[in-house]
Amino acid sequence: MPVFYTALRLASDTPGQPGRRWSNVFYYDVANPGIAAAALVGGWIEYLRNASRERVYAYEAYATDLVEGTANYAVVPVPAAQSRGTIPTSGLGEPYRPQVCLAVTLNATASRPSRKFWRPGLYEGDILNGVTIVGALVETVRTNYSNFLDDAAGNLCDPQGDKLQSVGRITLTSRNFGREATVDVPIPPPLG
Repeated sequence: MPVFYTALRLASDTPGQPGRRWSNVFYYDVANPGIAAAALVGGWIEYLRNASRERVYAYEAYATDLVEGTANYAVVPVPAAQSRGTIPTSGLGEPYRPQVCLAVTLNATASRPSRKFWRPGLYEGDILNGVTIVGALVETVRTNYSNFLDDAAGNLCDPQGDKLQSVGRITLTSRNFGREATVDVPIPPPLG
C-alpha cells in the first residue's frame, strides 16, 4: 500500500495569548488518503485529545500521497463536540510560553526514531524549575500515544514506510511556530 502524509491540524485559544494554529504530521500506510485522514481523526478522538489540555482543539485532518504532481488528497473535519482536548486547565497557574512543547520520540522498526513536537497546552504547573515536565503529564502523553500506536494496527509509519512501534523518550523542548500561525485561526468550538 502507499504511504500518505497526514496532518492533524490543531489550534489553541488560551486566554491572554493570541490564537495559534499548527499541525502534527503522521504517515499512514493505507489504501487511500480518505482512509488516512479518517484514521487520524479517529486517533485524535480516541487518544490524542486525551493528551491535550482543553484549550487545544483539532479541527481537521489532511492527507495526501507522496507522489509529486498528483492531486490525490482528502480533508476530514473533526466533529466540534470532540475537537477539544480533555485535560482540564484549572489550578495550574498561568499558561506557559507557547513555543515550549514536548518532544515525543516514536521508535520505528528499521530506521531512526520519529519525533513529534506535541503541544498539549502547557501551564506553569506542568513545568518544574523551568526544565522538567510533571510526571503525571508525561505518563498521560505516553499512555495515549502508546494506545494510538497500538490501535493503528501497524498502519502508522515513518516517511520511508517503516512501522512505528513504541513510544520512547518524552522531553521538554521548544519549537517556533510558523510565520502565519496567528493568521486565519479557526473559530474555536465551545469550551466544556
